[in-house]
Amino acid sequence: MMKEEKMKNPKGFFYSLILFMAALVLTSCASTTLTSVWKDENYRIGNIKKVLIIVLSEKPAVRRFFEDEFKSQMTLFSMDAVSSYTVIPDEKLSDKEFLAAQTKDLRVDAVLITRLVDKKTIQSYVPPETTYVGPSGYSAGWPTYNYNYSQPITRPGYTVENEMLSLETNLYEARTDKLIWSALSDTYTEGGKDEYIKSFTSVIIKRLSDDKIL
Repeated sequence: MMKEEKMKNPKGFFYSLILFMAALVLTSCASTTLTSVWKDENYRIGNIKKVLIIVLSEKPAVRRFFEDEFKSQMTLFSMDAVSSYTVIPDEKLSDKEFLAAQTKDLRVDAVLITRLVDKKTIQSYVPPETTYVGPSGYSAGWPTYNYNYSQPITRPGYTVENEMLSLETNLYEARTDKLIWSALSDTYTEGGKDEYIKSFTSVIIKRLSDDKIL
């Protein structure tokens, strides 16, 4: 009975398969690698309940997307996260006294700061690929069957340019301004902005969790 019910709705199965493949493509479009990680082994874990997220970027839209993505993922760990752009204007990011005052007013336990260290353009060559058209079916007759089966379709090779962003992420204890965790990472910006920012933030949050900082 279970097999019969599944076979009654083949479109639903193929629709689910398409969604899965689309998600797989999106996640494979961008990748982040941690190149260096340091943490204060003497820091007492479990003290961080509320975090202020600051992303230093020349583009306000990029800053907002980064900070909101960090906040969204931290929520999964029951963390109270604050996107700094909601309380700190772009022109105030370099004002240390203003930042200190906001940190105190918000009563955060830690401040997470991400900044760009380096940016490079990476070229990669995608070689040509040849595929063959499969048969259209027996109903068209054997001449059409043989003709369709032998037709090659060649996609020419091409060069793709993507950026590699080297980012530094530091976590400071708000009360003492002490650095308790730091990471350097490389992110390839294949695909759109959404993909590489989600890739980066997910890797950082996972490592913070693995290191028992969150």
